[in-house]
Amino acid sequence: ARENVESSASSMTTQPEDSALARRTLELVDIPSPSHDEAAVYRYVRAEVPLSLVHDDGESLLYAKRSGKPLVLLAGHTDTVPAAGNERARPKGDLLYGLGASDMKSGLAIMLALARDIDWVRARSNLTFVFYDNEEVALEKNGLRKLMSAPVFRLKGSGSDETSARADDV
Repeated sequence: ARENVESSASSMTTQPEDSALARRTLELVDIPSPSHDEAAVYRYVRAEVPLSLVHDDGESLLYAKRSGKPLVLLAGHTDTVPAAGNERARPKGDLLYGLGASDMKSGLAIMLALARDIDWVRARSNLTFVFYDNEEVALEKNGLRKLMSAPVFRLKGSGSDETSARADDV
């Protein structure tokens, strides 16, 4: 839809302009990743996350570290809507424009920074990171849906009246 293209062409604040997070976002925006063609971003993320890889189906990645603390799961999609003349990152002052800048490449940059910089000893929660494909397309193609049906997400619980579930291995 046209409004999706417009929203992905929007901006994000990059202050300070030379920050590592802004640079990473610029790098991610400059990696083409339209739906169904996300291999380059998949490879970039896989190379940058220094955590234990729990699941890799060649399109989606799940990283987790368990130590008995509460679980916080961060999920981000790797695809963008189709390009509309906005393929390259364009910094303008303290803003960054480009395909996926606000949906979802800036979010991926934050997730990558957290995965790299988290102090696991002082952290109050375990962070689990999910990077998945095909969010911008039909639900049946959505990588998160496919990932949730993978064996790594076995549900705990003994009854059908259970109102919440958690991943066994995550």
